[in-house]
Amino acid sequence: MRLGEAARAAVAGGLSASRSGRLARRLAGQPAARVGLGELVVWPTWPGRDEAERDRIWRIAALVASRDALADIIYGATLRSYATSVGNRVVEAVLDLPTGGTAPLVGADDLSTEGLAIAERGLPPLLAVAMDRPAIHDETARRHMLAAERIARETRP
Repeated sequence: MRLGEAARAAVAGGLSASRSGRLARRLAGQPAARVGLGELVVWPTWPGRDEAERDRIWRIAALVASRDALADIIYGATLRSYATSVGNRVVEAVLDLPTGGTAPLVGADDLSTEGLAIAERGLPPLLAVAMDRPAIHDETARRHMLAAERIARETRP
C-alpha cells in the first residue's frame, strides 16, 4: 500500500518511471521492486486499507456493479436500507454514474460479500498471486473497483 502511494506521489511530482521506482523502493525499505511503476499506479488501494474501510469499499463496489438496478428502485424503504449501509452521499454518487453496472442487486446485508467477490475478480494478476487469491483479472470488476475507491475517497465521513 505504502509503495503504491509513494509511486503515485512520485508520478504526480513529475519524476520519471525509473526515478519513481527507486524512490518508491527506498520509501518502502525494499531492495528491489517486483512490479513496474506503470502497472503499480493502476493497482487498487483497498488491500492496504484497514478492515472497516475495506468493507466500506466492498459495499460501494457492489452498488457500483449493480447501479443500473439500483436506479430502478422506487421504494423508499429499500433505498434507505442501502443508504444506511453506505451513506446517502454514496448512494447519490453511485446513481450519478453512467449506466453500465448490470450485475444483479443484492440486499443491503449482502453488499460486503458481493463487493469482496468483485474486488478479488478485479485484482491485477501479480497482486492476486501475492495475496493468495485466484488471478482472474476481470476488467469490468477492476473498473467497478476504481469507481468504488474514488467514491469512497470523495465521500469519506
